[in-house]
Amino acid sequence: MKDVSHSAWQSTKNKVHGVGTISVADTDSKKAVYEYEVGTHGGAHVTVTAFVCSDTGNMWVGPNQAFYIDASSGVVGGTLINGGLLLWCESMIKNNKSPHSKNELDKAIDRFEKQVDLGALVEAEIGPAGGGIMPLTDLREAFAPWFFVDAPESSTVGNVMIVSVEVDAVKACLEISNLDSGRAGKVWINIKSRKVTKATEGGKQTFPK
Repeated sequence: MKDVSHSAWQSTKNKVHGVGTISVADTDSKKAVYEYEVGTHGGAHVTVTAFVCSDTGNMWVGPNQAFYIDASSGVVGGTLINGGLLLWCESMIKNNKSPHSKNELDKAIDRFEKQVDLGALVEAEIGPAGGGIMPLTDLREAFAPWFFVDAPESSTVGNVMIVSVEVDAVKACLEISNLDSGRAGKVWINIKSRKVTKATEGGKQTFPK
């Protein structure tokens, strides 16, 4: 990637959820931090993660995500943004014909650095600029109005995180917790359509209503 500095790639591990299985693979990975300038606003950075799934050979190279799902079409990741929006992301490097070849992870990183530009990386991190269609699932419609803010009737987004993920052949179940308000719930999302199918808070169903 031209004119973009980054830290050395460091070894780490990521949990990858397999579709249609109950297994969660603790996958050997590498990560690096890419730094860039944002006009007169100073610097910004994106943490990039890379791994190859040992069972399927599917690979991921792209912005770090809250969770990863190893689907038949490839690895897909997701992360919460802007208080209740789930931004989906696909690997920025596609699989090779021989995914289990030697040093495939290092080869994937090399392809990423040669083929991906800064604009594409930032778009994968925060979504497309200029009013483009964002790959989002809006979770706010599935919960009570104050679920994602720090207190009732507040306009300040709370510290919300994905606590756990469970995946079956069709759906992903995300357990979500608001650390500021103490609210917690679960939401089920169709992996293919990325639409919410069910949500609960405190054991009570909130979607469909």
